[in-house]
Amino acid sequence: MESLYKPVISLHNVTHGFNKKPLFSGITIEIQKGEFIGLIGPNGSGKTTLLSIINGMVKPWGGNIYINGNKLQNMIPKERAASMSFMMQPEHSLPMFSALEVVLTARYPYKRIYMQLTEKDYSIARKMLKYVEMEEFENHDFNTLSAGEKQLVLFARTLAQESNIILLDEPTSNLDITHKEKILSMAKSLLDEGKTVIAAIHDLNAAAKYASRLALLSKGKLSTIGTPDEVLTEQVLSYAYDGKFSRFTNPVTGKPNICYIP
Repeated sequence: MESLYKPVISLHNVTHGFNKKPLFSGITIEIQKGEFIGLIGPNGSGKTTLLSIINGMVKPWGGNIYINGNKLQNMIPKERAASMSFMMQPEHSLPMFSALEVVLTARYPYKRIYMQLTEKDYSIARKMLKYVEMEEFENHDFNTLSAGEKQLVLFARTLAQESNIILLDEPTSNLDITHKEKILSMAKSLLDEGKTVIAAIHDLNAAAKYASRLALLSKGKLSTIGTPDEVLTEQVLSYAYDGKFSRFTNPVTGKPNICYIP
């Protein structure tokens, strides 16, 4: 009897590159509902590109991607938008948009052409602003907000799309520790709602703290995937990042912590 079990996301032998130069090849991953996958790896290893391929924004050179068992290339844009939301790298300038208007843009995939936003759309947008504790800024010009406040608004926009798969590309870059912890903690709490999160994260210690599994891209391939304990070893990291590392266990979180050795 054929199993009805299907991963939320499946990548099979995905290959891509730029200007005829391969970036990565043979990427095969199965991601289950309720997982937080931390996508890690050196600069230029392809983390952003892989997220864009999963979201359907970039067509890979080869391989197949399945979302909830459906082949990605057969899904129309509105189907993809209903399934996945993508918080890309920070947008620091959105002219003439208030914080609320930025969040409301997440509702347009659900609209027919010329269809107006409804009270339900406004209610969802305000609910998400409240969730990220930015409701008092709803009428503020987005461009006047701090970097951390902008990230929280963009995170609220991602949630207002109401998809069950959340893709985050460096959601905490250039943020102070308070905003960094706040965003990653909120992202992890989404797992309790049955959502699945995939986040590209440079900070290895933050990735270890919040992700259930880590996928390490390095040297043109998926170097390894597993729990933080399995992936964040001195040997694995030294090979992937071409450097020396020391590892210890964080006495508060019980997770591995990594120190680079100059």
